[in-house]
Amino acid sequence: KSNKSDFDDDELSALGQGSSLMLSEALQSAMLAFNGPLATVTADRLVRPSEEDIYRRLNNRHRSHLIASALMNGVTVASVGVDDLQRQARLSVGASNILSMTLDTRPASLGFWQNQINDLRTQKWNRDDRLTEIVLQQTDIISFLGLAVPISADTHPWLMVLMDAVQDVAFRVATEMKDILRMPRPDVLAHDLAPPIRTPAHSAFPSGHATEAFAAAAVLGALYPKSFVLLRQMANRIALNRGYAGVHYP
Repeated sequence: KSNKSDFDDDELSALGQGSSLMLSEALQSAMLAFNGPLATVTADRLVRPSEEDIYRRLNNRHRSHLIASALMNGVTVASVGVDDLQRQARLSVGASNILSMTLDTRPASLGFWQNQINDLRTQKWNRDDRLTEIVLQQTDIISFLGLAVPISADTHPWLMVLMDAVQDVAFRVATEMKDILRMPRPDVLAHDLAPPIRTPAHSAFPSGHATEAFAAAAVLGALYPKSFVLLRQMANRIALNRGYAGVHYP
């Protein structure tokens, strides 16, 4: 076949595996050809590398995991609700209570939730203007915050690793709160909302996208204070888009 475009995905995958095998065989052949004296293990080779060296050698996935674990040190989420109709999740760092989120689903609150649904019905007719954003923001938040600050994996690789860890921490906290609060998604209460994207199975409260967007905006805002307002405005738009999509309450 004359060029790469003539191959399908399976063939390209097979070619890649074949190339890796050829390289391995070539390296093995070269190693045998230039085999020298056996290396002696010395004490200096067993010295633990510095923290900086360890983190520089790790791939991004492992590095982000360790940073996220460090950021989560002492952070806990606990259920402190009064009863099943008034559920409450509390976020603490060490002995300090940072915030509490309460979900009221008592019969007396039905009017509030009806107003939320009515607002979403109004927003539904404006989805066309935001649909592209809604779809892309399902998996990419940082690119939109990048409109406020000039960052990318090419120009700020270490900062992007940190931002991955920050989003991971926000995801963990939001997920634990969701598990406690367990609010049905809007389309469970009103099928006519008909979200144009797949409705997640987990709780609608709090919004994971909103949590991750504002967490990232807070960290970037600390590093780029002149862009703090714009970062928060973009985070707010990302959060509101989840309502336009019909998968979260305003």
